[in-house]
Amino acid sequence: MSTSVCKNFVSTVIISCCLTLLSCNNGDKETPKEQKEQSAETNQENTSSKALTAGPFTVLKLDKQALIDLFNNTGANAKKILIQFSDDGSSQFMQAVAFGANKNNVYQNVLKTLTPASTNSWDTTGLKIMGNNELTKKQIKTLIGGTINATNAKDLYFYPIKNSNNQIYFIVSTSLVPFTTTGPKVMLTYPTGGEDSKPSPPAPPCAVCE
Repeated sequence: MSTSVCKNFVSTVIISCCLTLLSCNNGDKETPKEQKEQSAETNQENTSSKALTAGPFTVLKLDKQALIDLFNNTGANAKKILIQFSDDGSSQFMQAVAFGANKNNVYQNVLKTLTPASTNSWDTTGLKIMGNNELTKKQIKTLIGGTINATNAKDLYFYPIKNSNNQIYFIVSTSLVPFTTTGPKVMLTYPTGGEDSKPSPPAPPCAVCE
């Protein structure tokens, strides 16, 4: 084989190897577009898994059987229910749970979850203080029109609202009033004849619980 042929053969082999290496490197390398898409997906996953801290809210429902259970299955000392905000990261709204409690806020051993009664949400700007809310047995009996039993019990709906002290509390009713929309903002329509829950603290033990 002549010298010129050998040189051409070696050059061809070297060029071929270089092209192969470049091709491999380009195949493994992510494009800027791919990197941005992956980053966006990661951010979305991180955002969706974050727990809510103070809103948004929606109308919540305590069904009538849960209401009966809170008083009939928690002992004769249950004089009211305490509602606490909760969030496990699975809902787009703030959630809440209810406990039976005696006059001095000693909890009983039954917990019931309030469920969203609407797919619309409500929120408020500024500071939001979210503590316990209490609803006395007397207030509930006023709402349902009698003793808490299978005959009288009704579903209770909890409408979130903020007072002048920035505390989130509820107007509680046996009626579900649909949301009304004004422009782009969803507004809550509050029912008439409802009972206000009392933020606690600072609410003292109820003087007349029943």
